Amino acid sequence: MNENFNLGLLGYPVSGSLSSIMHNYVLSKNNLPGKYSLIEVKDDIFLADTINDLTSQEKYIGLNITIPYKIKALDLCSDLTLEAQLTGAVNTIKYQNGILSGHNTDIYGFRQSLNQLSNIDDLENAFIIGSGGSARAVVYALTSLNLKNVIILTRNRITGESLITMANNLKVIRPQLKTTYKLILLDQLPEFIDLASSLDNSLIINASPLGNHGNELPKWLDQTFASLKNKVKYYDLNYSKNRENLSSIVLANSFNIEGIDGTSMLAYQAKLAFFYWLGLDYDYELFYKPLIDFKNSNQL
Repeated sequence: MNENFNLGLLGYPVSGSLSSIMHNYVLSKNNLPGKYSLIEVKDDIFLADTINDLTSQEKYIGLNITIPYKIKALDLCSDLTLEAQLTGAVNTIKYQNGILSGHNTDIYGFRQSLNQLSNIDDLENAFIIGSGGSARAVVYALTSLNLKNVIILTRNRITGESLITMANNLKVIRPQLKTTYKLILLDQLPEFIDLASSLDNSLIINASPLGNHGNELPKWLDQTFASLKNKVKYYDLNYSKNRENLSSIVLANSFNIEGIDGTSMLAYQAKLAFFYWLGLDYDYELFYKPLIDFKNSNQL
């Protein structure tokens, strides 16, 4: 590859993301003439124009899309992978020969990173907090476990109902899928907590920005953890920027609940995005190492 190329992360906010550290490390380590940047778009009315400007004359050949634009980015792509079509969400875009191709690498990232938790094949139920683009990838990835129940907690009825529709459409495509999907709105919290306390072998997944900005957590999360029964695990898709655990992980651990954050997911989804962009299939550890090195050098 002779010419310089650009990659980037587009969303809002993105200033705290470790994606640029990770990707620029991989580019440098392999002597690739590229650069990865963080690009903030504060309003969705500028999304299409921003992407068009970045990809004009192939200034940018690849973009990651993060909150709050994973669903909106779908309509801007003229070519979609099956996963992107079925989830209705795009987190990775490739630009080539005038065509924007949309992919969803969050599915792969989440499913692979689940292996960090013990005995995941024993899971029977999942409780998902949030109903945005990340939650869509989580619902899709969990189909490989064929759980009994997936309960979604959200404050947004429209995105929640859309997510339930997407989930039930997966059952049409995969008739062997026996999962029951249920939506609970935030003002129905007692029902959510009652269900969490009545089901064993459950995984709680935070697919929302909850606890990502500052360390304050809602009291209902504490109540949920306190009411849980046996064999429960917790996965926060957000990730710590230093050696300290996320506040939600600390809270889960205080109730003897095994928990992980999204660092591994970030590395796995980046590995697949890199393959889509450049056709290069590097080892996962190459993406994971700079994240851990950065965390270890940034202690609070």
